[in-house]
Amino acid sequence: MFLLFGVLKENETPRKIGLQVVESAANTFTAQEILLPNTKGETVFDLDRVEINYAIPIPAAVDDLSSVAVQIQRNTGPTPTALLNLNDQNLLYNADYFVASGTEAADITFAFLQEMGRDHAGWAEYIANDSVWLVVVGNANAAAQTIRGRLIGSIEKLDAKAVTALLLSQID
Repeated sequence: MFLLFGVLKENETPRKIGLQVVESAANTFTAQEILLPNTKGETVFDLDRVEINYAIPIPAAVDDLSSVAVQIQRNTGPTPTALLNLNDQNLLYNADYFVASGTEAADITFAFLQEMGRDHAGWAEYIANDSVWLVVVGNANAAAQTIRGRLIGSIEKLDAKAVTALLLSQID
């Protein structure tokens, strides 16, 4: 894996890229391509932070556990059809939001969010492709999930050899 070190420079304005994906139907894997700014030639997007807003998933049945999984995946080819394993180098962000309902429809007994890859500041997380995938899939939810958020980072210029090595390292 190709790793370069860098962070957002003090005087540089961070780029904020809006994210949104809506499940095509409740509990259905859905992927939305997110375009990145100016990542052509010898420039790359340096991801510093992921911010995601979640609506609490509502379980489809009382006394049930529901969840929603969200990932940001590198774009390495065709549209994703499944969640990546947590050790996959093309996984930039992963979150699982779990909700358990009580014995009444309006009761939520607990909600738990587990995130990986929220902060990338302090090292370079260079994305040489011109897009990433935002994917979502619910489990045992009453309605389709809408996920919104943003990527925060900067545009970095690298030499042609570094960009080529970076692109080759992101191919499985």
